[in-house]
This record gives sequence, structure tokens and C-alpha cells, in this order.
Amino acid sequence: KLKKLDSGVWDVIGRSPEGGVLSESADFAVVNMIIANLSSVRARDFVSDALGDDLSRYGLDSPRLKVSIKTGAGVSKTLLLGGFYEDGKNPMLYASVAGGNSVYGVPARLASNIPSDVLGCKSRIVHSLPESAKITGIKIAGIADPKSDFEFAPDSAAKNSAQSPREKSAMETVEKYVRSFRVSEFAKADFSKEGLAVGGKKYPFAYELSAEIEQQGTGGNQRGRASWLITKRVSGTLQYAADAEGKNAFVLTPALIDALSALTIERTPPKIFSTPAPAPLAPVK
Repeated sequence: KLKKLDSGVWDVIGRSPEGGVLSESADFAVVNMIIANLSSVRARDFVSDALGDDLSRYGLDSPRLKVSIKTGAGVSKTLLLGGFYEDGKNPMLYASVAGGNSVYGVPARLASNIPSDVLGCKSRIVHSLPESAKITGIKIAGIADPKSDFEFAPDSAAKNSAQSPREKSAMETVEKYVRSFRVSEFAKADFSKEGLAVGGKKYPFAYELSAEIEQQGTGGNQRGRASWLITKRVSGTLQYAADAEGKNAFVLTPALIDALSALTIERTPPKIFSTPAPAPLAPVK
């Protein structure tokens, strides 16, 4: 359920794994996408005007998606999306308005463009700092390989004398995400201190990204720490991570994946380059 608050922001409301009510800030971009998709819904096909009790014929007895919309004036309508069918080569869904007798055909992509769970709708920003907060140190620690540790202070000479433009750019990217940590998507994963299990496959944590933070409080400067556990890079655009408490598991954005790679894996030359060249062959007599 998405609900617009008086302040203009949106909340997504659902059920926690324990069965309680779960309320999270909704992702503004996702909300806009849903509204845009629903606003542009047009029937591509007229199927029947005598639905009657024959709901199962169209998959509307147990719809794959039920979208209820309530306006500020209190008017409510519910769109039901049922079974698939094909109109020529175009995949379609049977659709009907709850309480009506007509059945229409709408493009099947409509169902995939409307996330129906809390993870699909909640804000992709999992951590943010106020502008006044100061990041005094950032560290990427190799959990199993301390040689891959990399740390810097955002305003330090080490950052300004980075070994390469790519490395300096990576440090700036990591700092940006520590200040406002946006993820690509949330993952349905089982969390443990050792790693994440996603889709039945285990991904051990390889790094801990942490930041030391100073904020002005009522009693003066207050120090804090934020940290995230990160797996190895799975593919070019896939790398899992979680907050240290295990409340959220997610996929990193490509920009952060590339930055972490530049500061960890790419700093260690592959073994092939450290292997001595073979001895030259003896001349043929």
C-alpha cells in the first residue's frame, strides 16, 4: 500500500516477516513510475461485456495484481489484472474494473512495471547524513584479506595525491555514497554475519565499508560510525551488500561497484604479472 502524507511524501505500508505492520519511506522515483503507468493505461483490446461469474476464464478469480486507487475526494477504483493471452505477437493481460462486467486487454508489461511488495517500493536511500555532518575517515577493510585494506580521510593529502585519476574519482564516489547511500534495488536475502544467501546461493562478505562521522550536538561534537558489509563483485553490475545490523540487504549501484573495485581488487596486480618469465630456450644446434 502506498499512502501520500500531508507533507507530500509517500509511505509504503506492508507486513513484516513477523506479521506486524511495516511502514517505510517510499522511493519517489518508483512512486512517479507507478503513477505514470496507471495514468497511461489504455485498453488495447475489448474482450467481453458479460463477465458475470466466469472470472476464472480470464484469471480474474485470483488476479495476479490488484491495484486500488483512492483520490483526495475519496473516490476509489480497483483495477484487476488476470491471466495472460496473446494478441498477435503482443503479450496481453485480461483486465477489469472491480464491480464491472467488462473485460479488456492491456499490455502485459503493466504488471511488471508496478512493484507489489514493500521492497520494490521503499526508498532506495538506506543512509543519509545532514549537510553539517563531517566525515573524518573512510575505510574499506578486507574481511579475509587485510592486504586489501584501503582508508582515507576525505580532506586529507592522501586523497588529493591519489595514484591515478581513476583512484581519486573512486574515492570521491565512495565519499558521496557514505553521505547519501543509494542502492540499485533491495534483495530478498537471508542475512548472517558471514554473508548473504540469495536465491539459494551463498555470497560471503569480503569487505566492510565504514565511516567515522562527527556531528554537532547539544553537548558539542558527537562521534559516530556507519558501516556496511559487502560481498565480492558477482558480475559487472552485480554486488551484494547489507547494513551491519542486517536490516537491509541490497544490490549496489554500478557507480559504487566500479569505485570499490578500483580501490580494492584493481590495486592488487593479478598473479600472472608477478610470475617470473620463463628461461629462454636453448639455441638449436
